[in-house]
Amino acid sequence: MIKSGKSNTSFGFSVLGHTLSASERGIMIGSPSSGLNGEIFWCPSSQSTCQRVDVDVSTLARMNPKMNGALLGYSMASLRGDEPGKVTVSGRVLSLIRKIS
Repeated sequence: MIKSGKSNTSFGFSVLGHTLSASERGIMIGSPSSGLNGEIFWCPSSQSTCQRVDVDVSTLARMNPKMNGALLGYSMASLRGDEPGKVTVSGRVLSLIRKIS
């Protein structure tokens, strides 16, 4: 599987193999220099393209005024448990748990 993103965005800085369900697997790709706060992409193994994961950083920024430049996608980890699909995503000043759907 080969994926590419825009130049100068650090696309691929972090990569995580992830399972949403028994039939849906793929990789999460962090792009911490993309946009204002970084971006996360979901790349299903059954598709040739990746989709940006919508994270409402502006709402989170109201809770933390130092949010700009968070480097979202710097680090990621799958969460194991009763509810599949959850991922922990971290940046320089942000850590959140997001269910990918």
